[in-house]
Amino acid sequence: MLTNVHVVASAAPHRSADRVRAASEDAFCADEGLGLFAVADGVGGGPAAGVASRTAIDALVAFFRSGALTEGLAPDLALMARAGEHCDARVRQVAGERAGCLGMCTTLTACLLCGSQAWFLHLGDSRAYRVRGEEIIQLTEDHSSETLFRDREAEMGGGPARRRVLLAALGSQIPMAADTFASPMAPDDVLLLCTDGLTSHVSAEEIHASCSAGVADVGVGLRTQRWDALATLARERGSRDDITAVSVALRR
Repeated sequence: MLTNVHVVASAAPHRSADRVRAASEDAFCADEGLGLFAVADGVGGGPAAGVASRTAIDALVAFFRSGALTEGLAPDLALMARAGEHCDARVRQVAGERAGCLGMCTTLTACLLCGSQAWFLHLGDSRAYRVRGEEIIQLTEDHSSETLFRDREAEMGGGPARRRVLLAALGSQIPMAADTFASPMAPDDVLLLCTDGLTSHVSAEEIHASCSAGVADVGVGLRTQRWDALATLARERGSRDDITAVSVALRR
């Protein structure tokens, strides 16, 4: 299947007046040749956060460009797990070698498209969604205290509001295996990978309206306009984080 790819990258507004944090703490890749798409969100603020996310994305691309995908063989979950281990090792290596980067970590949500199958690697609270017709599904689960307490409180009948804490990331002090899974894709599906600068302030239904069925066939200008409007909405609702989204519309 052919793909129609669109990327939105919006740096946090406070950085324009702060040269030390001028660079985005998010990073992404959209490599149609490899069928590889990913977003990463560096954790903790400061220059090391951007180094962490960029290191993870560079390591991911290098892994798949180095021959990890043998011609004629389909990907599998073991391959995606090895990719996650490679990225984690590289983030830790750079953290130990570069001044000011000790302890840096990052989320990573990645998808490898191969034919009608999508293979995922996920660690952290960036997200992957699939839009199919009138339905939007969150494919990934946030590795955060919010998700953990939500599940427990659902069983216990509610509880007090809690501060959101990230529980897992590449390079974190407590190593955790990334989630790996596969999901079938169909023509006219839209895959969206995005960081929490967007999803913390915009609902799945509002995301669906911007990348629902038919968006693959509209012009670049209209796609850009829709995504810019969504990023603006997140900003109006108080998002002070970087916003990065990679949408991939599948076509016959």
